[in-house]
Amino acid sequence: MAESPLAPSSPPSQCCDEPLLFAMRDNYHAFSMPLTTIMGCVAIAEARGILPPLPESWWIEVQNQYQWPVAQWRQAGLASLAPPTP
Repeated sequence: MAESPLAPSSPPSQCCDEPLLFAMRDNYHAFSMPLTTIMGCVAIAEARGILPPLPESWWIEVQNQYQWPVAQWRQAGLASLAPPTP
């Protein structure tokens, strides 16, 4: 089987508890990004209005399926809207 052109050159860390890691590569680096990071980014994008609102039931299903801190991600997304403190 041929290796994916996006596969990192070394295997991901064995300490990772993620259900999914995305193997990525730019012009200079190979790296992985866990699904939890992407979900946190989705929460921020939703709070900023870049993505349309996802149904509350969807967030609850994600939280229940993975036992992830969805409420914290969403709170962080809302906090990202606050102006920076001087």
